[in-house]
Amino acid sequence: MAPPVSARIQALKELHKAEISTYAFIGPILPHFINNEEKINQLLDKLQEVGIKEVWFEHINLSPKIKARLFDFLKKESPELIPEFENADTEEYREKLEKIIHKAMKGRNLKMGLEKVIYHKKLPKKK
Repeated sequence: MAPPVSARIQALKELHKAEISTYAFIGPILPHFINNEEKINQLLDKLQEVGIKEVWFEHINLSPKIKARLFDFLKKESPELIPEFENADTEEYREKLEKIIHKAMKGRNLKMGLEKVIYHKKLPKKK
């Protein structure tokens, strides 16, 4: 289990104070939890407060294997979220989310890793 976001942000703050270069990786961006302008701006504000200069973003990877496991879990724990996760696997959703992220990044002294949101199905294949 991953540490809570608050603990991660505190660790980034301490590393920054020790003059250790860091970056933040926000991913996968989960529907319902952090896919709107307000939540993304709040997180970016917090990251800037602790000295982050570079942020990487990643769309949720809903490959068939991951999707099957995730949806089995959601059916048992939070079936009301299934439509949101199904929608997250559409190009329209990804485009909307990318616009929100790019807007949130404007005017900030932050670099976006790869200058785009990572989407695994569009990554170049290894030879």
